Amino acid sequence: MRRGAIVAATAFALAGCGGSASNAPPTPPKLPHALAQLWATRADAIAAAASSGNGCAAQRLAQNLRDDVIGSQSSVPLRYRSILLGAVNDLADRISCVTVPAKPHPHPGPKPKPPKHDHKGPG
Repeated sequence: MRRGAIVAATAFALAGCGGSASNAPPTPPKLPHALAQLWATRADAIAAAASSGNGCAAQRLAQNLRDDVIGSQSSVPLRYRSILLGAVNDLADRISCVTVPAKPHPHPGPKPKPPKHDHKGPG
């Protein structure tokens, strides 16, 4: 699922990687690494469910991820919140859960009556 990959890439990009030189410009705020990894793993699970044709599971996972991102937005640097929230909202809204109705069992109907046999004796 392409959206899952986008969310994962966004989460990793926001996490950044540490290290700075003494005269380097200040680094932008970063998403906590553990949170970025968690969300990336969950985005991969959404992509796997969607690719395997399980849209209902993918939708449920995407909605859970969206709820988690919304609940954890205080951990997301302000400059990234709208991007991340937009991505998870879009992902959750795009996945559809289509249930295929089970094949109905054929109605057996009434049992056919056994054929009548004339048992007339000889003659």
